[in-house]
Amino acid sequence: MTLRALAISSAIALRMVYRRPVRSLLAALGVAIVVAGLVIAESIGQRGADAARREIERIGADVITVSAVQARSRGGRARAAGVVTTLQERDARELSSVPGVRTVSAEYRDRVPLKVGGLARQAVIAGVDPAYASLRDAPVARGRFFDADDADAARHVAVLGARIAADMAGGLDAVGTELRLRGIPFLVVGVLPERGTGLDAFDEDETIFVPIATARMRLFQQTYVQRIFVRVADANRLDETAGSIRAALLFRHPVRPPDSTDVRVDDQRRLIVTREATISRMRVFSVAVGVILIAAGAAGIFGLQLLSVNERRTEIGTRRALGARRAHVFWQFAVEAALVTIGGAIAGVILAAAYAGAAGFGVDQRIMLGAFAACTLSGVVASLRPAWRASRVPPAVAIKSA
Repeated sequence: MTLRALAISSAIALRMVYRRPVRSLLAALGVAIVVAGLVIAESIGQRGADAARREIERIGADVITVSAVQARSRGGRARAAGVVTTLQERDARELSSVPGVRTVSAEYRDRVPLKVGGLARQAVIAGVDPAYASLRDAPVARGRFFDADDADAARHVAVLGARIAADMAGGLDAVGTELRLRGIPFLVVGVLPERGTGLDAFDEDETIFVPIATARMRLFQQTYVQRIFVRVADANRLDETAGSIRAALLFRHPVRPPDSTDVRVDDQRRLIVTREATISRMRVFSVAVGVILIAAGAAGIFGLQLLSVNERRTEIGTRRALGARRAHVFWQFAVEAALVTIGGAIAGVILAAAYAGAAGFGVDQRIMLGAFAACTLSGVVASLRPAWRASRVPPAVAIKSA
């Protein structure tokens, strides 16, 4: 087939698309919906997977949590309203010298009344050590985290989570402002970046962090801590370090019988496995949705092209009778399908970009290009069978119809 014949067949295909605007627009709209749906579904799936990966990073594969639990032996252990009170700040100091331990922070957390300006509400207060910031690998967004001098002096300083800082300051910088916790004034010295779920699934964006000594003595009047976070130096030796931590705690907390304990040592691998399973499910879901959408788009192009061939048999026979070869007819119908598919795919990409902009999330250009290419290719491939069928229409069809 010569270039001139290709050009003539392509011109005829373009004219036929233009002469059937309703059918062409319907076919293009079907492709546009498929492409837009595929791009949006893939983008949402990618956002979910990225969020799960960020959560894995926040959780930290190298973080161990030590919590107080009730031992089976009750003799001599102090408890308040069923709460184990045996975990102390000195336990955290002792754990900092365990081989393989990099960073340690004790914590006591509870809700207290918060008042700042016209805002009055209950707020989660977490008393932590200054090392908590480095343990989380998250520098403050503004200001600073309280330091060892603040902790030793039990100063009334606070670091705010991102969301509670926004609620308090109303879009202004909260650093340097004063708030009251249980009526006690605290100076805001820092604001954390938006973090979401933290080390043990509580929302750090809605939390106010203060030195643990200040929290225990002034806000909660407690002598114990609830948990200790430990970051190990080598994640590959997590089990070994966890064993050393258990041994050190068992030495400091001897309990009878020997197989009982009043502390629990957990690492984050179970949570990480759960998040990784979530990522895998999201990927499988997005692939399944993509395959279904691409198949639906291809089926639509196939059906419309097949219907077009059946309706235009006389036209095809006339063209064959005037000297057009089978290859010319095949090329014409393939070009018609390609024009409609490409036009619809471009419209779909535009629709997806507009929706993403309105919804406030970005779309990866690779997802757009992949969806465009996949839908265009599937539409063209789906049209090959109807185009081949059109090329088999004999010239005698035109004579019979006449």
